[in-house]
Amino acid sequence: MAKAQDIHFTQFYAVPMYLNPAFAGADRCSKFSLATRNQWLGVDKGYNTYLVSYDAGVTKYSSGLGFLFASDIAGTGGLKTTKFDLNYAYEVLLARKLSLRFGLQAGIQQLKLRQYNLLFGDQVVRGMSATTLENITDGKTIVDMGTGTLLYSENYWLGLSFNHLNRPNESLLGYDSRLPVKFSLHGGIRLRMNNPIKKNQTEYVVPAFNYLRQNKFSQISWGMYYIKNPLNIGLWYRGIPFTNNTQDGYSNNDAISILIALVTPKFHFGYSYDLTLSKLTMASGGAHEVTCYYLICKKKKKSKFTKLLPCPKF
Repeated sequence: MAKAQDIHFTQFYAVPMYLNPAFAGADRCSKFSLATRNQWLGVDKGYNTYLVSYDAGVTKYSSGLGFLFASDIAGTGGLKTTKFDLNYAYEVLLARKLSLRFGLQAGIQQLKLRQYNLLFGDQVVRGMSATTLENITDGKTIVDMGTGTLLYSENYWLGLSFNHLNRPNESLLGYDSRLPVKFSLHGGIRLRMNNPIKKNQTEYVVPAFNYLRQNKFSQISWGMYYIKNPLNIGLWYRGIPFTNNTQDGYSNNDAISILIALVTPKFHFGYSYDLTLSKLTMASGGAHEVTCYYLICKKKKKSKFTKLLPCPKF
């Protein structure tokens, strides 16, 4: 378990509360979100991830509330990670079109291992014994805490988040294996490309990035997407060129991602495909990812936040 990795998404802004709890309620409306990721289809027993979330703004108290449920099944052993998080965000209006949000995340994470799918050395030595002498527990539940902050306006945003602040012990072997704190710095800017007669004909280019660091491992997802309603098209690179990400000397060169999304004021549907650049090559089958969300908005009431538009997103 020492080298396990967190769930990750190519369309990181389509799962905002997983990226940063400060996004909870940022759209003001109620929002239902779904995401699924199938990674390395060309490899037996790859990674399958599912996520569902709900969040809503509480304008009266300058706040946002949300919950997130995610499930991930990885590898031959069927290591299943299930997490449930509660998120709270508080917003401070710094200027007419500039806002600062602070977020907190508290949740539980359950790990389960299908030992019957694994074969250990002692089983081979003992004539292919049906059971192992290894002291492995089938499951474990841990408490997981995080926090984040988000500065945003109508056309730019910058966020900072920290996960696993309490460094829970995730070992299934009875050892002390603390989950390292994960740090994320993310941001972007929306650039208008034309001056249309009608607002819904405006075209934008949006460069954005997400830098992750956990223990000695680091990675950047960066690129841009083009918006001409209702179509979004994006191209992304994940990795850090000309660097190594591990002590084994493997290049930190992960994938190029192609994104296409259909977006309306209340509905989003996005699909992305990862072209593998690492030593796994395209034999891995890459990764398919689908995201969608739906907004339910009540009639607008006068408030000090009325002038602000929701955070830019896919």
